[in-house]
Amino acid sequence: MNLGDALINAAVVPLKVGLAATQVGLEVAGEAIDAAKKAGVEVPKVDDTATAVVHLLGLDDAVARIQRAAKLADGLTDENSALNRALAPDGPLDKLMRKDGPLDKLTRPGGVVDRLSAPGGALDKLNAEGSGLERALAPGGLVDQLLADDGLVERLLSEDGLAERLFAEDGVLERLLAEDGVIERLTAKNGPLEQLINITDTLNRLAPGLEALTPTVDALRDTVVALSTVANPLTNITDRLRPRKPPPRPATPKVIDADE
Repeated sequence: MNLGDALINAAVVPLKVGLAATQVGLEVAGEAIDAAKKAGVEVPKVDDTATAVVHLLGLDDAVARIQRAAKLADGLTDENSALNRALAPDGPLDKLMRKDGPLDKLTRPGGVVDRLSAPGGALDKLNAEGSGLERALAPGGLVDQLLADDGLVERLLSEDGLAERLFAEDGVLERLLAEDGVIERLTAKNGPLEQLINITDTLNRLAPGLEALTPTVDALRDTVVALSTVANPLTNITDRLRPRKPPPRPATPKVIDADE
């Protein structure tokens, strides 16, 4: 049995019973009005007998509310209604409340709620004396500054403020969302976003190959280090074995005789 249907029917059945009783009462009153007409009693002329009875009894608002409630009930019992979809098997509520679902993880012992409400947890820290929340709510604190006459919220929402410029005709948001706007160009086929995704996919496909080459690169680096270690002593030996050039002899000055 569908839990959603059961809950909805439990809520709607009393309303339908009350509506049926009201309808029966209106029919009885209508018969009384017809009898009064036949007896020659003057009755306000109204095309619809039920409407006349409602009007005579002053129940216009009550009946209108009942009719709206009945219409709402019919909408709730519709198979395609939002409430029915939410309560259906494997629907949002079922997924939320199932074992190991989000609600179970939040409320299980040692879960998020327990950690938040534990002594010394986040809630205690928020409510502690001198906490950030207390400072924010204190007179002259962050909240007062935001809501002040010339505060951030006032400037955002003021005439010709940031919010108005964002949502104005031909404003930033309109240009972003316009046909052939920034977002459309970014998300177009073969556009920048698609090319970026393709590049990312290519890099992801290349990643295993690059990881496989890592040992080879490491081995080459180790080989280069080893060769450098061997080459340095050989360079020193070569420098020692290289013949040295004799130092240049100083030039002897030429003496010129006086007779010459």
